[in-house]
Amino acid sequence: MSFNKTTPSAHWHHVQKNPTYWDGAISDSEAAKITWHSPTDERSSQIFCISVFGELHHLPEWNEILAGLFSDILPAEARIGPWPRPRFEYTDRSILGETASGKPTNVDVFLETPRAVVCVESKFLYDAADGFGGCGQIANGNCRGFYGAHSDHKTRQEVNCRLEARDGKRDPRRYWEIGRQYFQTAIFHQQSPGDHCPFAGPNFQLMRNFLFAARSAGPARSCGILAIVPAKTASEVTQQVAAFRSNVLQVPFQSMITSAAYDSIAEQLAMSADSRSRGLSRFIRERIRTLT
Repeated sequence: MSFNKTTPSAHWHHVQKNPTYWDGAISDSEAAKITWHSPTDERSSQIFCISVFGELHHLPEWNEILAGLFSDILPAEARIGPWPRPRFEYTDRSILGETASGKPTNVDVFLETPRAVVCVESKFLYDAADGFGGCGQIANGNCRGFYGAHSDHKTRQEVNCRLEARDGKRDPRRYWEIGRQYFQTAIFHQQSPGDHCPFAGPNFQLMRNFLFAARSAGPARSCGILAIVPAKTASEVTQQVAAFRSNVLQVPFQSMITSAAYDSIAEQLAMSADSRSRGLSRFIRERIRTLT
């Protein structure tokens, strides 16, 4: 059986039976656009994130909770709702030059209004312990691990980063070019063998999400990055966000990224007069308590 863009995949059936999926959080048409990872795993970060933010949009506290989550990364006027329905697993290859082959930046939760753009990156259990992902070019041996001439171990093109070069069907990525507007000067110092590229580790995923938000917002809108994780498993993610803010971003942009805990959403919903809101609060707490 084949599936088109409006027909949920076979994985959707498993997701709906997963105890970590909140029934009704998203529609069949939304599910059809998502590539599901580990649909039967109760510990799935993807399913937990979609359950929380998908259901949260149905609740009366939606705009209030987002305004609180974004209080550190957006100015007051940019936090004003109404915030529309979130888009999950959002991609746009044109934003960072991620055209042709290869994996584009994939945003867990993409939110935008006429005033602001926010990219939310969610972690849960195992991925929270691992933190944000590094550059795959180093892991697969195509890059020698430093930013400088002769780092391209595969095609041996004369570029400082092999992602800036065309490789087969993959177009050159624009990360370094766009990043000059936002990143500290030291990030672009040419390195030699034995040095470590500033985006070799967790800064890579954070860098792509930051640039995606900034370019999506354009000059007329505010933008921000929110990393959200259960407080119980937040240590690694919190440290990585702080390091990226201090060591990569220029001072004027450091306030545009922060981390938060899912627990704060549960606490706020627990005080609601709405029974469905209190139900989501119990769900968040139960999943965190049971699975961590």
